Amino acid sequence: MATKQQIHRPAASLGALPPGPVGNKLFHDKTPKIKAKIPGQGRRSVEAASISRHILKKRTPAANQPTGIPPERRPGALRMPNDKTGEINVNVLVVGCGRLGRRLAEMLDQNGDDVAVIDSDPLNFLQLSDAFSGLTVTGVPMDMKVLQSAGIESCDAVAVVTPDDNLNITVSQIAREFFHVENVVARISDPARENVFKSFGLRSVCHTKMAGDAIFASLTQPWEAKYLTFDTSSMAFHSRRVEPEQVGLDAKHLPCEENEVVLGAVHTNGTVDLCRPGQALPLQEKDQVLFARVVD
Repeated sequence: MATKQQIHRPAASLGALPPGPVGNKLFHDKTPKIKAKIPGQGRRSVEAASISRHILKKRTPAANQPTGIPPERRPGALRMPNDKTGEINVNVLVVGCGRLGRRLAEMLDQNGDDVAVIDSDPLNFLQLSDAFSGLTVTGVPMDMKVLQSAGIESCDAVAVVTPDDNLNITVSQIAREFFHVENVVARISDPARENVFKSFGLRSVCHTKMAGDAIFASLTQPWEAKYLTFDTSSMAFHSRRVEPEQVGLDAKHLPCEENEVVLGAVHTNGTVDLCRPGQALPLQEKDQVLFARVVD
């Protein structure tokens, strides 16, 4: 049976907060609850009166797990607390435990990352997979104490994925400006707000725009096309089989659709040749020609 040891440390002094709507809403009287899933015992709930934490016993890695990876970073392993401070070093903090937040948290957990999830509704945590072994923290994401309880002071990355764009931009700014987390990504629903996030130096992913671009491209391009988003633009990549009359032609000279370019060719042996300036790329029988075009 896994053992637990409770460690207490005083809440860190944050100093004076800047005036404005963000600084005025950071603190709440409610004490956040930390829910930690301890192997063999399920998730446990404890009051964080002085930001208390539990030591989590590292899970035993799978028998076929490569031994060259340090045990604390193997998939399925949790980082152990810092013995001097009692802190648990969280690798990734996910803010929001809706469908997207749960999906992201479970993917990170399965990848071997140490994950903490914050949500104001504890019922959302019930939808997490039984295999999820990260921390769950109930509280308002804008509350500094809640963020500290979730380990934001020692995390490497923060993903803010609540359904509220205003909340996402506020929490993202807090993570960057107060806790100096460099790797912060926020979800946004309104494509018109992408430039707002960008003006604050925040990285964002607009699921509405991505889904719209993908569906539009699927309706107007071959179904097998792949889609990528670069900054605020989306691109579609697809292939077409070489016609008999095109064998021997230079791939760069094939006709293209508007806003489309030839990238290269996939040969029957699985190798790929890219189009290069000043070099011909003669097409072979049964080659697949790769095309790319800007969708939006």
